[in-house]
Amino acid sequence: MVRMSSKLTFGTSAVDWQERNNTTRMREARAERARQVMRKHGVAAMLATQPHNCRYLTGFIGPEFCPQIWYVLFFAEHEPVVFAQAGWLPQMPDQAPWIKNWRIARSWLRGGPGPEATREEAKLFAADIFQELRERGLADEKLAMVGFDAPAREALSELGVKMVDGWFQ
Repeated sequence: MVRMSSKLTFGTSAVDWQERNNTTRMREARAERARQVMRKHGVAAMLATQPHNCRYLTGFIGPEFCPQIWYVLFFAEHEPVVFAQAGWLPQMPDQAPWIKNWRIARSWLRGGPGPEATREEAKLFAADIFQELRERGLADEKLAMVGFDAPAREALSELGVKMVDGWFQ
């Protein structure tokens, strides 16, 4: 019987005797740059989707086949929260141990389930985000939004979340 490996390995290009790519330093530098920009603009939290945005903020890459299927709540002064698609959630904390906070993502797949189900799922999404903000004392602070659609914004607005554009100038 074939025995599967207990952990994935990613090749031999990393070595202990040369600096080469220091991915830890790169992840930390990107996150700090984002935090500096957020502080400059008085933004306590940023909610971002799209693989390139989330990867820049966290160093994590998730499924790319559908917008808003996973997203990141990134903070100027706290550890980020990654909301991952349910099928990915069981395996990813082991693969990205630098991320401490994982949650199940809500998605309405661009309205595919229909208007009523989309609104309901967006409300659940907004409640999850609002809860994370409230737990950190940030419910009354500005939330920068990057890459989210109208149902997400409307649901957050109904909870009184103060949203701003996350594409800072």
